[in-house]
Amino acid sequence: MKKIPNFYYLEDKNIAYCAIPKNASSYFASTFSGKEFNWKTIKPEDINSETILFCHIRDPKERFIKGLVQVFKTHNFIKYFKLEQNYENPLFLKLFNDYHLIPISEWLEGYIHRMNFILLDHPTILANKLTNEFLEKHNIKDKFVEGSKANISSQQIQEAQDLIRKQLLTVKGKEIYETYIEPELKIDIEIYNKVISCI
Repeated sequence: MKKIPNFYYLEDKNIAYCAIPKNASSYFASTFSGKEFNWKTIKPEDINSETILFCHIRDPKERFIKGLVQVFKTHNFIKYFKLEQNYENPLFLKLFNDYHLIPISEWLEGYIHRMNFILLDHPTILANKLTNEFLEKHNIKDKFVEGSKANISSQQIQEAQDLIRKQLLTVKGKEIYETYIEPELKIDIEIYNKVISCI
């Protein structure tokens, strides 16, 4: 079943933000739809051929790590943090169908060719500033606070993410990633590398 992303639309500029899970979408979507910005939610069928589309993107491997921790937390599957012990477990593999882990390319099916991507993990510039620059380029006055990061996870979540990163560095972890995960992220990785090459 095709996943349908949420779009937040500024009508007078015919521009829409596409919210993709684990790309700081909760933060940006809540701001775009909040009282200060007041962009309206629209359905994909309301987007016309001239609508300017944009979304945020991060390293696909990092997005996977953040998504996996979110899935574990949501379903209270703490024991599955041991990747090496569970990678062949059917229930563990079933978790990969959770929408937090679905590749960006699947969320953006039909829109990739016209999507403007804004980096969440630029080496020197915060995403809020890059987003403001993009909005300003399109003569939009709405602005995000530039001195802070788009989204900061709790210490517990960060520790869990670090645990997954370490496990993916082990021999078995690399095997799991290269066999089960990386092939699913192939298009996402290509998109990300293309965006990175332009900075």
